[in-house]
This record gives sequence, C-alpha cells and structure tokens, in this order.
Amino acid sequence: MPTSTIPAFHFTGRRWVFLSALLGNSAYFAFPLPGKLECWIEAIERPDFGWDGLRDWGDVEFYGSIKSGLGAKDSKTWGYTPEVIQRLSFANALCENLLAAVLLRSRLRRDSQDYYYQNQQAVEETENFIEQLLNEYLSGFFAKEKELQPKSRLQEFMGLDDTKYRSWLTRSALEILYWTAQQPDEVTDPGALNPDRECYSEHLKNTGQLDKILYPKTLHPTDTQKKYPRDFHQANGQQNLGAFNAILPLVALTRGITRFAANIIVSASIPRGGNME
Repeated sequence: MPTSTIPAFHFTGRRWVFLSALLGNSAYFAFPLPGKLECWIEAIERPDFGWDGLRDWGDVEFYGSIKSGLGAKDSKTWGYTPEVIQRLSFANALCENLLAAVLLRSRLRRDSQDYYYQNQQAVEETENFIEQLLNEYLSGFFAKEKELQPKSRLQEFMGLDDTKYRSWLTRSALEILYWTAQQPDEVTDPGALNPDRECYSEHLKNTGQLDKILYPKTLHPTDTQKKYPRDFHQANGQQNLGAFNAILPLVALTRGITRFAANIIVSASIPRGGNME
C-alpha cells in the first residue's frame, strides 16, 4: 500500500488523516468529515506521482503492518483488535491516495480559465475523471475479473441506483470545481480567472455567503461563519482547502470515497499473514 502520495498528508504539525473520525481521538474532532487540508497548493507541487506512477517507493507499507493513519499526533490505537486496525489503516491509505489523485488533477487544471463550477464541460470532465479513477482501481484490485468489468461496474459496486449515482458524481464534481479553482487573490493575470469571477472567495467577501444554488439552506458550516481570506490562509499566506475549524469542503467526494473503501474492505480479506485474498 503506497502512502504519503502528497506531502500535504504529513504537513508540519498534525498529520492530516482522512478517516479521522475512526482513527482520531474523538475529543479533537468535532465534525464527521476530516478538517481542512493545510497549504494544499504548495504541498501538491511536489507529489510522489510521476509519469510512470509513484516515484518514491520508500512510502510503502506491507499488509499486516500498515501504520498509515496511526502516526498522526491525535490518532488512537486502543479499542480495536490488530485485524481491525489493519483494515482501518488500509482503508485510510486507500482513501488518501484516491483523494490525492483528484487533487493532483485539480492542481494541474486550475490554471485554466474554463476550470470553474458553472462550466458544464468542466463539470462533465471532472465527473468522468472520478468515475475512471475508481473504475481503474477496481480493475486493478480485482485483476482476475478485469476483462469482465464494464464501466458501469463502479455504480454496481457502490450499490447506488442511477439517480443517486449520477447525483453523487455531479455533486462531487461541482464541489471540487468550486473549492479548488483559482481565487482572484492568487493570480496576477485576471485573464486566467473564469469570466464571471464566480468562486467561493468572491461570494464570501461580497455577500458573506456561499453560492445559493450549491448551498441553498446553509448546508455547509463555512456559510455565514467564515471570512475570506482570514479563515482560509496560513500565516505565510498559503491557502488551505477549507477553513479553520471546519470540515473538508469536498463533502460528496469524501463520502463517496469512504463508501468505496468500505465496500473494498467488505469484498476482500486481509489475513494476518499479510497476503491479500
């Protein structure tokens, strides 16, 4: 299991943990989803992903001794059997690696003027990327069945009907584009921004609220509570993905990846000997 695919997962201070609600000390986690990802833009400039895959094979853990997610300052190791800890650690590393792939794509695309949530083509491209990413993982994980897996395998694997599946993909894409697109204070060339300057920082600064279509009933803790840039930047000016003392804003993607990882755990056995069956 490759770990630490982007340095943001081990930023100075507390290590960011995807499954913080399961692996973290509950006294320090007030929300069911992991909190902000610190300095995500700077961190992802140096990912372990290369043209031919992962570059740094020093970030590898073997089944039976996986510790990913347990090295965080607030992580707990009590209350679970060793077998359960291994499964949780495996699931946490899986979730982080899938999220890393999404964020890396966002980092490579966010400099484009058409990368914003009101661009239907950008939404569809992001939906396709998520679907392809998870389907490719399934094809590799269940290698013996690779030739038998159609593109729709992901929907079946996640146990969602057509309406819920498409709704999840679209919502995930919208949130990704809304929260990872370039903000006006990040660029010196106004031509690099979307033509309508529709983005979360402008909404918070101008109205004190997030986009009313995406968040019609204050569905997000950031709405009306956080100020930009005060609550979204580190002292050094680096931008976080999300606000201080808030949840990770990619809610739909986080829930989907968690569901995906849970089904992986159910579908596969990780015996104490360390071999995947």
